[in-house]
Amino acid sequence: MMNRNVLIGVSIHIIILTLSIMLGLYDYINAYEFVELIFGGDGSIEYDLYNNLKLVIFIFSRNSATAALMLATGPFLSILSMVSIAFNGYIIGGVVQYRLITYGDPLIRILGYLLPHGVVELPTLLMVGGMSFDLGVTLLRNRELLKDKMGRYLNIYIKFIIPLLLLAALIEVFITPIIGSMV
Repeated sequence: MMNRNVLIGVSIHIIILTLSIMLGLYDYINAYEFVELIFGGDGSIEYDLYNNLKLVIFIFSRNSATAALMLATGPFLSILSMVSIAFNGYIIGGVVQYRLITYGDPLIRILGYLLPHGVVELPTLLMVGGMSFDLGVTLLRNRELLKDKMGRYLNIYIKFIIPLLLLAALIEVFITPIIGSMV
């Protein structure tokens, strides 16, 4: 059974994600320029096995480190997790709108490049956000439970979050490009 505070935290993170996607849709030029600045150029990479494995490691390590930081900073009212979710939403919205307007890509194609790995990655990060929020609430209400809860969430992070983020990275690199190119 899921903790009430985790559900509230997930709900808050979903609202933040939705609002930030909407902001990215509106402010798509700046969002896309931000993507180019962070990832360099248009973010394309030659697809060979060596580069793909490097890309899996890059995506997985970035996402797992982000999730770990989200969880570790939970006692500080999960501000970092909310900022991380907002950043992801802003980028998603910006890239979608930019591709729609600039290249005329059909929405189904854009979704083909987002959904295969996104259905694993986003719920996983939202769950971490919920756990992070719960840690913040626990710190405020009952500090004695914090150490035990952090231990349980670390266990969940190791057993579930890391494997799900690895799966998402593998899907993003090896499956998403195939599905995206088919639609």
